[in-house]
Amino acid sequence: MKETDYQRVIIDYLTVLEKQNKLWFQRTNNTAIYDPVGKKFRTLSKGQKKGFPDIIVFTKGRTIGLEIKTPTGRQSAEQKIMEQKMKEQGAEYYVVKSLEEVKKIIENGSSYGLPTKYEVDLAELIVDIVPSIEKVRLTTSGTEATMSAVRLARAYTQRNKILKFEGCYHGHSDALLVKSGSGLLTDGYQDSNGITDGVLKDTLTLPFGDIEKVKEILKNKDIACVIVEPIPANMGLIETHKEFLQGLRKVTEETGTILIFDEVISGFRLALGGAQEFFEITPDLTTLGKIIGGGYPVGAFGGKKEIMDLVAPVGRVYHAGTLSGNPIASKAGFATISYLKENPNIYKELEKNATYLVDNIETLAKKYSVDVCINSMGSLFTIFFIDVDKVENLEDSLKSNTENFSIYFNTMLENGIVVPPSQFEAHFLSIAHTKKELDRTLEVIEIAFKKIGEKSGK
Repeated sequence: MKETDYQRVIIDYLTVLEKQNKLWFQRTNNTAIYDPVGKKFRTLSKGQKKGFPDIIVFTKGRTIGLEIKTPTGRQSAEQKIMEQKMKEQGAEYYVVKSLEEVKKIIENGSSYGLPTKYEVDLAELIVDIVPSIEKVRLTTSGTEATMSAVRLARAYTQRNKILKFEGCYHGHSDALLVKSGSGLLTDGYQDSNGITDGVLKDTLTLPFGDIEKVKEILKNKDIACVIVEPIPANMGLIETHKEFLQGLRKVTEETGTILIFDEVISGFRLALGGAQEFFEITPDLTTLGKIIGGGYPVGAFGGKKEIMDLVAPVGRVYHAGTLSGNPIASKAGFATISYLKENPNIYKELEKNATYLVDNIETLAKKYSVDVCINSMGSLFTIFFIDVDKVENLEDSLKSNTENFSIYFNTMLENGIVVPPSQFEAHFLSIAHTKKELDRTLEVIEIAFKKIGEKSGK
């Protein structure tokens, strides 16, 4: 059979499903269509990007690209690039060589109440890459992951109290919203309504970076866990000192306290193995999210086997979720992390681009006499509109000129560039940002800084 014969069989199958309202599909302009009059296949009009898959299928919230090949057929270079681009945007992409393969892909569905091979594949990949994780449990969000990790720490230590740091954000569960960052800071407060006095009593907070105060609190040995963003990015980015994390590791070990690294942001971003690989510090438990779903809802918590064995059904720390580890998120996450693993140069490239951007922003700030302090690590950075050498904690961050930030944000948005809507959130670079995008960003930042400088009369 020729490739066009395979196409015809598959199109006939999809047409039947489309009539049953089970899916909608579109042949691309490169797809051959059978002409019954001329009794031959012809192609539609030209003009689309090279490498585009033969068929696009939309079903149950899924976007699926199908590249149809004969059993001996291979992808072209353009098709491989297109596969990568589609997966980066959260779509699925398959090279199929039979109708049976197509049926399996379409009929798998987007959710399943039991573990799937995709979930196992993702879990094994995470265990292989993240230094601290010997066993892992998937969730549907970072909030669920941190909430479950804290519960697990309490069960393991038989202690009730937890310690977190002011301005760090660990999701919107009650215990972790105390003196939190992210959206709460944007709205001008740190605590959420609806949190009980009992929760407040069991959640202790300290300024980020103060290891001596941590030692003082932990000496009573009544704290179940210390949870920390190893790179805080929710009061603006804070450049972490390795010595502080080393101190946390040492004092938690001495006091039998569980150390939880919240790597929902830093995991697979700062380095392949996250901040713990970057700083060479291994926590007891780690929480993950965002990137491990390849654009779909996902979270995970994992760590030492002896701790994770307390999670049901092996232990009695209950955790469940109908959509946890669903096939789409698991497959997308596996593809994304696999790509990062196979292309380790990405991290150097991201850091190089971030350095280029930050250096030029600092130059523009001096040109227009705009007070800024830029914190950066890897592909993350924050522009604090403040006249200090370094923002070290929440207290420093809150001194930022939010009026100047507002001018910056609105100017960027008006010129087609989306930046974090809050002074207290970090900027993220991706491999999709080329020098062209970076230079355009700098052009608009210059417009914003000129406005701020003129307002200040400098």
